[in-house]
Amino acid sequence: MSLIPLLNTSKSREDDQVLYNHKENLWTPFATLNPPIGLRKDFNSRNAKQYRIIVKKATSLEKCLDLQATYPLCVFGYSLYLEQYEKNPQDLEFILDVCYLEKLAKASIEKKQRKLNKFTRAQQSSLLDDNTDLYSTYGYPDNFIADDLLNTRLINRTKEYNEQRSNAIENRCLSHNICQKYAEKYDSVRVHSRCYEAPTLLNSIYGSVSDNKRSTGLHQFLNYEEIYLKYITQNASNEIFIPDKIRNEARAVRRLARVSKIDLIKPAKNYVMCTMQQETYPRFVLECMRHNITPKRAFFRVCAGLFLLTCGLTTILSLILIGTQPRAWRILSLPGFFCGNLLILEFWYRLDLFYAFFELSGLFSNTQLDKIRDKSVIASHKLLAIKIFVLSIIFSALLLLIFYFIPGANL
Repeated sequence: MSLIPLLNTSKSREDDQVLYNHKENLWTPFATLNPPIGLRKDFNSRNAKQYRIIVKKATSLEKCLDLQATYPLCVFGYSLYLEQYEKNPQDLEFILDVCYLEKLAKASIEKKQRKLNKFTRAQQSSLLDDNTDLYSTYGYPDNFIADDLLNTRLINRTKEYNEQRSNAIENRCLSHNICQKYAEKYDSVRVHSRCYEAPTLLNSIYGSVSDNKRSTGLHQFLNYEEIYLKYITQNASNEIFIPDKIRNEARAVRRLARVSKIDLIKPAKNYVMCTMQQETYPRFVLECMRHNITPKRAFFRVCAGLFLLTCGLTTILSLILIGTQPRAWRILSLPGFFCGNLLILEFWYRLDLFYAFFELSGLFSNTQLDKIRDKSVIASHKLLAIKIFVLSIIFSALLLLIFYFIPGANL
């Protein structure tokens, strides 16, 4: 008795819509989300417009989840970011498993539609054969003359589809285990859909867990019930961070009879997707676009930079105190100034100059470097590297000029 009001009251539904379809924008300062995930300081500053432009130009979240992104904006990079910075990597696994089931259901529905269209065409063909004598006497209708044109259009559409598919495959990242795993699952959708009845269909919409399993290799993939048990139930192995209200709603749906299994995960899926779109993915894009080393590596660079800057200052102060002539000898401190300023700026921007020009990234590891494949990230890193290089030259020249015109002490 207590479950029906929980699902049917209008107030509850309004609250749910606010909860997992909230309108709080990523760029709105002091917007409160429940639960609060990650830091928002970067998007509350005066540079929010600049950050918004950067995120808009990068690979979208939909392409990333559809495995049409390359490193570091691929699924592997996103999972590492969620694990190290946001502390919720299970959100990505949950969404990928749900996307796989949605693709599988869509493929199954399209397959049934193709069978229906094939049956309809067969009926039209038999009707045409029955009236062959009539057409031979009076001629064919004008609409049958367009069959060649229709076939030509179908061939052109097939070519376009094949081109789009080849481009999507080229843009895939297959260098990491998680990318390979979900690429294989997505590619298997067409094969498995021949024997798989999608949970959205009427004949299996109220089925149990065992009804959704097939003997065609789908047992290693999760269905809606298993996703609920793995990600949504409290204290599960990969529990996702969702409000208790959504968790209770899913629990109530599970207890009701003749309710679609999709409703088990739909509220949680909407909430996690909204959180990714407005929170974690934009911050992930900014992290990849603006940095290529970890904070630990940046700390080593600032230590080395201060040491070299101290060496340069010691050199030029020694030459001033000794009164070495000519003053051109003071230029010996320039390499220390330049390297010191360069390393300090690398720490400040958390971007290694040589990594940027050689298209490498150590953003998620202190020991391993990965090749960057995304062109927008490469362009952003090179632009920042040029900025760091120019600023290092300017600061070094200013320091040298300041000490160059100081008269010697002749001690």
